[in-house]
Amino acid sequence: MNPFFFTLFISIIANLIIKPAWVFTENKIQDELGHEMLGLYAALFSFSSIFLVLSDLGISQWNVKEFSGKKNILNQQIGKIWGSKIFLSFLFFVVSLLTAIVLGYSWYHIQWLFWIIVYQLFISGIQLQRGHLQALQLFRLDTLLGNLDKTFLLIFSLYLIYTHQLRFESFIDVLLLSAFLPFLFGWFILKNHLEIPKIEWDFIFLKQISKAFLPFAFMTILFSTNERINQVLIEKIAGEKESGLFAGAYRWNNAIAMYLWTILPIFFAKFANHQKEPKLLQKFFQLGWVIVAIPILFGAFWVLLHGEILFIQFSKSQPQDVQKMYFLLKILIWTVALNACFNIFSTWLTASGYVHETNKVLVYAVITNLILSMIFIPNYGSTGGAIALLIAFIIQSLGFLYFFLKYKNFYLDFSILGKSLIVLIVGISNLWIFYQFRMNWFISTLMSITVIAGGLFYFKLVDWKKE
Repeated sequence: MNPFFFTLFISIIANLIIKPAWVFTENKIQDELGHEMLGLYAALFSFSSIFLVLSDLGISQWNVKEFSGKKNILNQQIGKIWGSKIFLSFLFFVVSLLTAIVLGYSWYHIQWLFWIIVYQLFISGIQLQRGHLQALQLFRLDTLLGNLDKTFLLIFSLYLIYTHQLRFESFIDVLLLSAFLPFLFGWFILKNHLEIPKIEWDFIFLKQISKAFLPFAFMTILFSTNERINQVLIEKIAGEKESGLFAGAYRWNNAIAMYLWTILPIFFAKFANHQKEPKLLQKFFQLGWVIVAIPILFGAFWVLLHGEILFIQFSKSQPQDVQKMYFLLKILIWTVALNACFNIFSTWLTASGYVHETNKVLVYAVITNLILSMIFIPNYGSTGGAIALLIAFIIQSLGFLYFFLKYKNFYLDFSILGKSLIVLIVGISNLWIFYQFRMNWFISTLMSITVIAGGLFYFKLVDWKKE
């Protein structure tokens, strides 16, 4: 089997197992602790996530692009990279807490925000470790490390639930532990593949490379703001319960989007490593689009028909609250579908040096999101926030497509797109027909997935035999 395809296969399987299992568990946690408590947690998490880029400033993506296939150079610079990382992490820590104080967050909120920030710092460190692994083309280890934190969190949380020890305090404890253990494991992996010197506090180095990674940092800030600001605004404007309902629906978005953020970095590294090889770029781009877009588009249509199943853990919630979360998911799932179809374009743009163009698109999307959120949320609550986010993603997606078509340096075979969509339509049609005849959802889903997988291999849209 093609080693690259096998790596993608492992990534997909890992995401199909770990991410849904964690989301079902987090649903149960929300049902136990209440919508208000999880709404508060989600808002604080989203608030600090907006500033999280300060702990990295684009170093992780810059690291992949700069050192892809260059182990010796990475060996020479890794001590300075981590010195810069530690300094930036402290900056993120201070800015997040000071901003929360200035905005009037209570001492109660700030205490929880403190520990959420610590958790995010460990996760940010893991992302940099994964960036090193991607630069070294060690994608299987990258996949393992990328799923380890959720695996630990799943195990620890289930233990709390079934031993009846679940409290918000204990949930935060296992959150921290689930990030700390993979961070240590990631450091162990790197020490086995790189000669890691002492950490160097070289601010001249940080200043020198800032011009290279600051555009990536700005891009990350914009991506994060566009995706997270709605949760913060809903909690501030519409209250903690509306925030909790939005979080309950958006949780599935995050789980599905993690599939994207596991797969797309692999293609980012490949695009960066084969800039002057148009045939290879075409091959990887088209493979990337099929592998990313088709499964998630199928998932989006599946949600419209069977998505209510995703909220079965909310046995203690009011039926109208469960229905509201399902309704929100029907809107929000299309933001992920748009990401699946169009973020491969932005991945190529950023890997090819067109970060300014990507940022330009994101600025327009963020402005649109903020304006519409301030109009819709006071009138429609969490539903207004979901609609504003969807419209912003439409603008973002069309912008990525425009700049990709303008700057691409390889031939794009549109027949691949056409064949992929035909296979998808056949699979979706099967799912809809089975739904009309009230066939068991699991059997109908399995049969429809089999049809799609068979079609992709029949048309050689996913060729696992060739290098």
